[in-house]
Amino acid sequence: MQSRWILVLRGQMRRLATRSTVRIVLPSLWLFCLTAYLPARPGYVVEYPRDYRKWVHVKTALVGPQNPAFARYGGIHHIYANDRAMEGYAGGHFPDGAVICV
Repeated sequence: MQSRWILVLRGQMRRLATRSTVRIVLPSLWLFCLTAYLPARPGYVVEYPRDYRKWVHVKTALVGPQNPAFARYGGIHHIYANDRAMEGYAGGHFPDGAVICV
């Protein structure tokens, strides 16, 4: 009979320990996630140019390790132009409002 009571007490202690763990671990995990998220947010919002999805892909450039500018500008660069910039590429004169993004 005594061993049965011991098993019941052990079960209650296990449930109590589990509840305590949940009460401590979940708020701690929430706080950790919050502190990791807040500094990662940028302090500014990037404003995309109007109608940028309609722009034309002009070319792609690769600045590789053989290039002297690799240390500063290395990587793949895509160049896009709006309609007015495409007029400038065709005619040799870029009108006001021509935008080229690298």
